[in-house]
Amino acid sequence: MLHVKKTINLKEGQTLWIAPFNDIHYNTEECDKERFHRYVEWGSQKLKAGDLIAGIGLGDYNDFQSPSERASDNSANRGFGKHETTLKEYDKLVERITLKFAEVMSPWKGHILGLQEGHHYGCYSAFFRKAYRGASNTEHLADLLSTTYVGQLGLYHLDLGHNLEFRILGAHGYGGARTPGARVIKRVAMNQVFEANLYLMAHDNTKMAISDNCLIYDSQGNYVTKKRTYCGTGSFQRAYPPDTPSGGYVEALLLPPSDLGAVITSIRKEKRSGKWRLDWHTSI
Repeated sequence: MLHVKKTINLKEGQTLWIAPFNDIHYNTEECDKERFHRYVEWGSQKLKAGDLIAGIGLGDYNDFQSPSERASDNSANRGFGKHETTLKEYDKLVERITLKFAEVMSPWKGHILGLQEGHHYGCYSAFFRKAYRGASNTEHLADLLSTTYVGQLGLYHLDLGHNLEFRILGAHGYGGARTPGARVIKRVAMNQVFEANLYLMAHDNTKMAISDNCLIYDSQGNYVTKKRTYCGTGSFQRAYPPDTPSGGYVEALLLPPSDLGAVITSIRKEKRSGKWRLDWHTSI
């Protein structure tokens, strides 16, 4: 787990938008590119209007190889892996889709807290240039977008001024839960790992948000309630395409269809009875 600490000068009257992006699979026909472009443009317009955005990448930006496919590659040629010429062609493909996605995300450059791994990514070979030999292309993408490569699990600790903090725990996720209850349980179980305000999990394309409350002591030693929100962060991957016999894994497994798009949280700072507090809401 990587702990990302960031100070954000959130002013009264200004909104900070927590904007996850994941399960885009940009280089595939299943990607709803038009919808994703609108999402990037939405963030760009918020910045122009004077608001702040904090993007969090939760994996599967492109669709290259799954874990089993990477394992299969490593076992090729009697365990020696693919030949040098083949690996160099793979490197070109991985670099091309990485550069393209960085270009699409460029309006958010400098406004992304971190990039995490998903299941689908490419690894550069030992024949790629020195900086990324053997590395995941997510590391390359993080550098292109001037952000932090977080890896599998990310804890984002935001200092918003006036002793106000906001913590986010992000994970790509796991499994293919079918029922709404099972998908909720996976998210709520994240509070067993770390105490946060906002929990983000991707992977199964679920778009949802549910909150609970717990009691904590404030800085003056008083009991106060703390809201915790658990999110399925959605996707931009279309399922059940019409008029084609090739429906992909969603159709093969009869997984439930999901609403496309992202789950966004807005945070504002306000003063009540002489005391600063955060007012935040999650929208699906």
